Amino acid sequence: MSTIKPGVALLFCLLCGASTGAQTVDERLIPFSVQNTTKYPLWIAIGFNEGDEFVSAGWYKIESAATLDGFYTADGDVYYNAYSWDGKKKVKTWLGTDKMVYVEDPSNGFRLKESRTRLGGKIKKVGMKKVTIEKRGQVFKLR
Repeated sequence: MSTIKPGVALLFCLLCGASTGAQTVDERLIPFSVQNTTKYPLWIAIGFNEGDEFVSAGWYKIESAATLDGFYTADGDVYYNAYSWDGKKKVKTWLGTDKMVYVEDPSNGFRLKESRTRLGGKIKKVGMKKVTIEKRGQVFKLR
């Protein structure tokens, strides 16, 4: 199984507030990963609490049978919206009504802080499903 690390250094700096020099992970943050168990690549947007701020980030591509890691949450609550793509159309979608979250769509990558984001242009709100990360390093699987 392959592992994709989407700008782990950048995410680390953004999510942990790391400064120059030795990098250490804030022990209060809970690391998690997402695994694609479908036969098609999928695209995912993720929402999570970063201390006192709710952040959304995406769209990350996860190949079939691959794992995306390098994510952290402050409270264990993670929200996601995803779809698998066969090259021509969406094959399956994962969305929900647990939380409406800002995303940029279409996008080559985004990171939005909820308190500073407003609708308009490519910014919209989408319904996301909630998953609770109960242990450090937990992997949640999209099937």
